[in-house]
Amino acid sequence: MKKWPKADWRFVLVAFVVWRLALALFQWLGMEQLPLQSDFIAAGFRAETYTTNPWLWGWTNFDGQHYLHIARQGYRHLVYFYFPAYPYISRFIGGIIAHQPQEIVISGLLISHMSAAAALLGIYKITSLDYPKRIARRAVVLTLLWPGSFYLASFYTEALFLALSVWAFYLLRVGRPVFGGVLGAVSTATRLIGIAIIPAFWVESVVSKKSKRVSIFFGSMLIPLGLAAYMVFLSSIVGDPLAFSRDGEIFGEYRLGTPFSVPQALYRYLFKILPNLNYSYFFGTFTAYLELATALLLTIFSLVGFFKLRASYWVYLVISFLVPVHALNFVSLPRYTLSMFPFFILGSVLLESFPPVARNVVYAGLLIVLGIATAMFTRGYWVA
Repeated sequence: MKKWPKADWRFVLVAFVVWRLALALFQWLGMEQLPLQSDFIAAGFRAETYTTNPWLWGWTNFDGQHYLHIARQGYRHLVYFYFPAYPYISRFIGGIIAHQPQEIVISGLLISHMSAAAALLGIYKITSLDYPKRIARRAVVLTLLWPGSFYLASFYTEALFLALSVWAFYLLRVGRPVFGGVLGAVSTATRLIGIAIIPAFWVESVVSKKSKRVSIFFGSMLIPLGLAAYMVFLSSIVGDPLAFSRDGEIFGEYRLGTPFSVPQALYRYLFKILPNLNYSYFFGTFTAYLELATALLLTIFSLVGFFKLRASYWVYLVISFLVPVHALNFVSLPRYTLSMFPFFILGSVLLESFPPVARNVVYAGLLIVLGIATAMFTRGYWVA
């Protein structure tokens, strides 16, 4: 591999630090301006626990509760669809079987921040394989400005999964598909959507030299091992290797959607959900429109990406989009989009044709929405 110029990684590092400081500012503004919504805060503890250290507990809301419970006490019914890599690594680094949740949260947030930085480096490097530096830098900036990017700094799997998936693709692209397959295996122990990397590997093998196809195929066969290990684990503790899918069905998770799911979901939002919103409640309205806007962007990018993206990236993007839409809603889509790194590469490419003023308007708009979403999440309001 070519030596990476210092100016490149310095750009990524500076962007990461500025982004994290901005998140802290948005969180502070939320604490100053928003009333506390205490139903899903502080990893299931009382609001009093949250207020003792909101700078820490504000990043464990909603699903963070479940990951923390898994890290502390293991699995129980209805949490099997939360995959084990992130909570168990958090428990290990947090110091063992820990009965003290704070240490686990700190270690988990450390993993998230380190993974986010690694993911940004990976996005820069993989974009640089095909495009000039300015587009690679813009892809990094768009990732950080995305309204759901605060999840990369939260007690969630998003940062770890993004880092694993990006570097799996990068290693595939630079001729090390077996190592990419190993990272892909860890990704399927982190989130089920990691299996979308497998067909992307197969597509990449089609455009590769014949001499590389065997190693790419072998690398792709390593990817489901993380999922397989989790299934063996579930079989040993509950006697059902597919327990994650049984629990997931309750919440509309883990089924493959179809292209028809998207227009059906769009119809549902436009004619059933939006007309019946309580527009006097800003937080619910904000989230619904953010979900719809994300879905529209992903739909457009999926269509345009067929012509603009590398085939393997396009396959990965489309599958990652269709899976959560199967239930005919766009719930959590702003968060799930973080897993779709080709989305940010394509966004950077498309913005190249925008005049500078228009690009700055896009950046400013994304930053404002990110600020609102971050303030909401850290105060206990549902975003994604």
